[in-house]
Amino acid sequence: MKIELAGQKVQVEIERKKVKNINMKLSIDGIIFISAPYALPEERIHDFIMSKSQWILKHLEIQKKRKEAQSFRTLDAPIVQLFGQDF
Repeated sequence: MKIELAGQKVQVEIERKKVKNINMKLSIDGIIFISAPYALPEERIHDFIMSKSQWILKHLEIQKKRKEAQSFRTLDAPIVQLFGQDF
């Protein structure tokens, strides 16, 4: 399912499990994986996602910047790390 957060469409995958709480993971591809109890109504899951929308958008932006930085690195000369610094 797709949900719109601040004008940005985000893919959400919901998995029902034998858990007590709602768990959320954000994949590298920007997909939100939710695991929720069997008996929890869909509306409560949607409310949970909306309550975490600022966190989700913040981390989607961080991942986008990381991907851009990685693609930039692959186009240039190889980077070597020495004492924790890139050269």
